[in-house]
Amino acid sequence: ERDDRHAGDGGPDAAGSTSLIEGGLDTDTSDDSDPADRTAVDDGNAVRRSPALAGSYAITLAGSVGMIVLTLFTGVVSARLLSPDGRGAVGAIAGWVMVVTVVSSFGFREGMTWIQSKSPERGRDVLAVSLVSIFVTSALGIAAAELLIPIGFSAQSDEVVRYAQIFMLWVIPYSACYSFTTLFGARQRFVPVTLMRVGQPALYALGLVAVWIADTATVLSVLVIQVVSFVVPAVLGFASLARESGFGRVDRRVARDGFSYGVRAFGSTLGFLANSRLDLMILPAVVLADQIGLYVVAVSAGSMIVGLFGSLRVVVFPTAARLGGAEAVAVSQRAMRVVFLA
Repeated sequence: ERDDRHAGDGGPDAAGSTSLIEGGLDTDTSDDSDPADRTAVDDGNAVRRSPALAGSYAITLAGSVGMIVLTLFTGVVSARLLSPDGRGAVGAIAGWVMVVTVVSSFGFREGMTWIQSKSPERGRDVLAVSLVSIFVTSALGIAAAELLIPIGFSAQSDEVVRYAQIFMLWVIPYSACYSFTTLFGARQRFVPVTLMRVGQPALYALGLVAVWIADTATVLSVLVIQVVSFVVPAVLGFASLARESGFGRVDRRVARDGFSYGVRAFGSTLGFLANSRLDLMILPAVVLADQIGLYVVAVSAGSMIVGLFGSLRVVVFPTAARLGGAEAVAVSQRAMRVVFLA
């Protein structure tokens, strides 16, 4: 009976997704089989999952290497195209956009990832709620940022302050790109995750090369290229997700559950953000743009290893959320061993 239930389970694999769990999810809690048999079955599943999980790690790390290479390239090119103060202005505005995006989400994206991982059949409604939340949370974040920019950019020129106020709209595609990437991960589709993560800096690199050849590089043109590099993958990512699952309704229960989980997980996100990006929120108020430019180059070079192995969370979080229990702990432990050994 156990084998029949697994074979007929309409889990994520039945819908055509690339789930790491072979045979679907067995949600029957009334199983009265012998514990030793269950252990044997679970051990067998763990063995079968290991190559798939290792493959997901490999895909994600390969994408991270690609991102690092592209980031190095864009950093060198932008430094050559812009003066130190221009590079500093772009870095300061980009830092603010990232912080505003994450803080204004209140952990909602993590909540949607959790629901999608635990309940793949709710993908239509999760996508609808995610799309609405992108615009609602981004609007709140942009409104707050506009009030704080005159203070936060008090050491910058009037032109940089004006650019910062205009390009806070960048929060919307940034949030969309981030949200859709995590939803791909929650659906166990790690190839699209990698394409989204690598596609954005690749588009940015192509744009920089274009303005370099045309000799039209300015702070404004580089910021426009940055925004476009987020808009394109966000639109393509949404189209792919909607084509896969369809577009449902804005379910208040999904929104409530996602917000409840996200708020509880938000503390760790804020801690990571404060450790990695709080400096770029404060520096524009006290340091001139050219000094920020030099600082951004130095910090970017020093944070490569963190970016390389920190990306494993894209695989570990949705996989552990879907498995639950002891298997989720085992997945997390294997990921930590990979990071420490590396």
